[in-house]
This record gives sequence, structure tokens and C-alpha cells, in this order.
Amino acid sequence: EDRLTVREQIALATTALWAHHVLAKVLLGRWTGMGLFDERVAVFGAGSVARHVADHLAGGVRGIHFVGVFDDRAEPGRIDPEGLKIGGDLRELMRLARTSRLDRVIIALPAGAEKRIAHVIGKLAPLDATVHVVSHVATEVVGPDATGSSHIGPVALIDVKRRPLADWSAVAKRAEDIVA
Repeated sequence: EDRLTVREQIALATTALWAHHVLAKVLLGRWTGMGLFDERVAVFGAGSVARHVADHLAGGVRGIHFVGVFDDRAEPGRIDPEGLKIGGDLRELMRLARTSRLDRVIIALPAGAEKRIAHVIGKLAPLDATVHVVSHVATEVVGPDATGSSHIGPVALIDVKRRPLADWSAVAKRAEDIVA
């Protein structure tokens, strides 16, 4: 007879699932190695706090593509950039975020710069990027607007603004659009 027995159907289905799993693992591993799923992260600030964050990010954290350090006060004599190569000022960071994919911005300014941190948060608010403040300076500036806390390796962060439709939110939104 041309029909498969139940045992043969189960064996065929198990083999197909296993082959699919192996193929997915190989493809995802290759895409991850190419950096396809990496988050693009920039740091705002150029002092010792930013140096610590930038050193960690530039050290090859898996899943992170370090875009660079940005600071408004990078002119000669204004600050000691701690040996960091400054990629531009706040306007340049915002332009970069609008023209290319930028997933996170970490504000890494010293504890005495609360007004400046609040100003930078306000400027970055319209961007489609998650904004963090290094946690040791964030408590007085962020207040009740904080959405939680997170970390990248040993760097503790306060989440100021989450990226719109981050994580599975885009899938949920699409499902709502289809159902409605």
C-alpha cells in the first residue's frame, strides 16, 4: 500500500524538524557572526565616565556595534577627552541617528552635570533610539520618567526612553493591525 504508517509519519516529521533546527542554527550563527543582529550604540560625553563605558563597548561585547563617542565640548581646551576620539557633537549624533540605524544612546556625563544631562535627554527624546543614562548620575535627573534599568556588561544604566516598537512590540502591533 502507498500509505505511510503512523510510525513512518512520526519518523519523517521528527527528521524534518531536526533538519529545520540544524538549518536555522547554521543560518542564525552565520548572520550573528556577520553582525546582522548587533545593536548600534553611541556614547554621549567625553570624560572619565564615558571612557569607562567606551572602553567596555569597544572591547568587543557580543551583539554590540560601538558607533563612537560624541560630545558638545570637544573643542581643544574645553575638556580632557580622556584619549577618546570624538565623532562629533550632539547635532552630529542626532543626524547619525536619523540617517542610519542607531539603537541606543548612552549618556555618560559626570555627576555634577544634571542640567546638561536633562538638556541632552530632551534633545534625544524625538529619536527612534533607546536612551540610557549611566546609573551613578541618573537618580536626580531622570526622576519618574525612567522606564527601568538595564546593563551592558558591568555598566549599569537607567533607561530614560525605550525605542518605539522595541523587541516584540512590532509583532504585537502588526497582529493588532491585522485583527482590527
